[in-house]
Amino acid sequence: MKKADLTTRHFIKKKELNKINNSVSSYYGTDIGLKKMNMEKASAPEFDLLIVKKIPILFSYESSFYLTLKGLLAHNVGKKYVTVDMGAVSFLTNGADVMSPGIVDADAGIVPGNMVWMRDEKNLQPLVVGLSLMSGMELKASNKGKGVKSIHYIGDELWNLEL
Repeated sequence: MKKADLTTRHFIKKKELNKINNSVSSYYGTDIGLKKMNMEKASAPEFDLLIVKKIPILFSYESSFYLTLKGLLAHNVGKKYVTVDMGAVSFLTNGADVMSPGIVDADAGIVPGNMVWMRDEKNLQPLVVGLSLMSGMELKASNKGKGVKSIHYIGDELWNLEL
């Protein structure tokens, strides 16, 4: 995605920012601190972005906002995670969906349809944001099938977005 793909860009009013902050903070279980930031909203054909200092922090998916990988790197989030073994990392960074055999741990609070983030078991750093197809307990216990549908990953257009 290039800069030209963004159709509109404007600063968000504090009232709207407070509403988004409350929603995102509640979802991830930690205050993201958006209330203190000057945030821009940019629209792209696929989704809306919330931008702080030229870095896309949040993206919209089905009318809700979620942290991008860069947003996850900037904030210490302890919920909605799925941990994968190191063998899965190269596949995930190429956009592959997360297969259940590669999952070693998951937040027990995940329900099917949640937006989750994947991290590797060694560094615990965000690799992928995706849509969970199973509950957290099922993700940990299952040994076959797809566990998470990849939405945003390191190296994709959103990761490489130039602002």
